[in-house]
Amino acid sequence: MFRTPVSLTPIEQPISIQSKLLSWGSCFADFIGNKLLSNKFNITTNPCGIIFHPLAQFELFRMALEEELPPEYSYVCQQGIWYNYLFHSSVSHHSRIHLEGIIEDRLRNLRSLLTSIDYILLTFGTAIQYRHKHSGLMVANCHKVPQKEFEKSLTAPQPIVDAFAALLDSKRIDARFILSVSPIRHLKEGIEQNSVSKSTLRLVCEALEKKYSTTTYFPGFEIMMDDLRDYRFYQQDMIHPNETAQDYLWDLFVSNYLDIPTQEFVDQWQKISSNLKHRPFHPQSAAHQEFIKKTLLLIQDLPSEIDTSHEVALLKENLNESYR
Repeated sequence: MFRTPVSLTPIEQPISIQSKLLSWGSCFADFIGNKLLSNKFNITTNPCGIIFHPLAQFELFRMALEEELPPEYSYVCQQGIWYNYLFHSSVSHHSRIHLEGIIEDRLRNLRSLLTSIDYILLTFGTAIQYRHKHSGLMVANCHKVPQKEFEKSLTAPQPIVDAFAALLDSKRIDARFILSVSPIRHLKEGIEQNSVSKSTLRLVCEALEKKYSTTTYFPGFEIMMDDLRDYRFYQQDMIHPNETAQDYLWDLFVSNYLDIPTQEFVDQWQKISSNLKHRPFHPQSAAHQEFIKKTLLLIQDLPSEIDTSHEVALLKENLNESYR
């Protein structure tokens, strides 16, 4: 055997297609969130942008739950664009007042999500933190402000565990957590520092999984580092998983974290999605018209709560009157 497969155990309370989900954290959270969204799940992904450090992630949770807004000194203007140190660079605007309104809306929506969500898919990216020297603020993003303005350090596991515990012990979040460590390496910190950082995050996940019965761990990091350890599973940057690796990770997630009816639905939807992507040479031919009709019948067999109105409308636009 030329591989070392990672053994996964299906979770006790798997996700269903009716579950309400939040995918939160690093780039890996974007990947798994977008996969779920494309398969018709009720999911919100990174509403405050990509956030790598767990303490920065938890701070936004805390602010949302306590209806607290960012402090004045957390705003920074770079080349005519306003940012906030607690948010990703995608949350920005040329007007500070407008940005404040955007952030208030994002936090309000996040609070609504946190108090009604079923599952939170939480991905940690790094344990290396940056603290703004002048204000003492731990930042989620430096927004290309010169590095001399920040103090860099490695966060130990215990403060991260304690911050998570404070959120759960407050009883304001009644959700199950699926934790993961992003397999995407932060090489700008150096290979050695990246290894220490990822090890720290893995210790955090281990501690939280043991402490809370509502918390489990998805070993995406181990799958990339041990099972898919060949560079043929990476993009050209040799950092991010390529499409083959992403599909492999997704298949393992589906088979171990979704309930059986939902797995069956995902399989059905993949066949329909493949049909929807089909681009015929002769769209008016009888063969393609029958193909559209068969695809519509497949959609009719899906659970009634799945919104397929957009897909049905697109198919019917290409269906000749004689085939309706």
